[in-house]
Amino acid sequence: MSANPIGDPPPNERLTRLAASPAFNKQITLPDGRVVSFSDLGDPAHPAVFFIHGFDSNRMGLLNCADTVTDLKLRLITIDRPGYGRTTPADPLTPSDRSPAANILIKTATLIHTLATALSIPFFGLLGQSGGAIIALVASLPSLVGPAAAARVVHPVVLTSPFLPLTTPGANQTLTGAQSRLPSAAISRMADWALAAQWKGIAWAAWARGGSLVSSTGPPPTLRDVTFMEMLRVNTAEPRRGGPGSDAIAFLAPPVFDWATDPTFPVWIFHGTEDDMVPIDAAKWVAERMPACEMVIIEGGGHFLLGDLDVAEDVFRILRGAFSG
Repeated sequence: MSANPIGDPPPNERLTRLAASPAFNKQITLPDGRVVSFSDLGDPAHPAVFFIHGFDSNRMGLLNCADTVTDLKLRLITIDRPGYGRTTPADPLTPSDRSPAANILIKTATLIHTLATALSIPFFGLLGQSGGAIIALVASLPSLVGPAAAARVVHPVVLTSPFLPLTTPGANQTLTGAQSRLPSAAISRMADWALAAQWKGIAWAAWARGGSLVSSTGPPPTLRDVTFMEMLRVNTAEPRRGGPGSDAIAFLAPPVFDWATDPTFPVWIFHGTEDDMVPIDAAKWVAERMPACEMVIIEGGGHFLLGDLDVAEDVFRILRGAFSG
């Protein structure tokens, strides 16, 4: 794929055209009948990285990084997780499901490996944003996805602004009451409006203090920037079919692994000091417990660090370097 397959229109128009291009609208039917929609950017001969999006996002989440990925000779694949975009929704929860959070996380992690097999990708890197960070770790753990699957992941696993379970010291406690008092099915039904309302509140707070979800002190993109607004518009135009409900169950529950003993492989965490969604103290607590974790603190950084192309380039260079060793 060329570096600029859609010509050279104004930046916001370019994002619109890119979102409509074949690269961002791939679809495959798995042997079990499930449909997975995804974006697939870059040369198939280049090393592959799977990006796992967070809450209320989809395969359009890194439209702004198209040139960066191409320039670094990477192949970037972003799936619509079950319940987002065009991917088949997850099966409904049943009263007999005693570990709904673990089941959701493991099934999503396994889906990434299944898609990699369908695309004939033997080894790949993993990049998880926000809630997708937990899924990236689950997809790398032999105890959860099996030794053969975990061996396909090229390290380090990179996490940006990881959304951490509410049991993590220093974590955002806004939703603790709901998580501790309500059954999973009720949380799932509430999530489409309750978590969306929380997200809108965070966005408006960022607007009020200078307009940025990326950085509270740095340059655009901001919520007043037309390019960034177009990326948000394209992203939010995609359908949600139970994805927020599944996320609420999976992301708010206690972790399904032990931070100190399970992720023994190299992990990098990028986190901003002004992240309103996940306080940086929670990320520091997790980083200190993982035996092979490097943490990069972005001064003034908000929750969507990959909206800053300088940060995004640093992240993708680390992932690209993993294939050079």
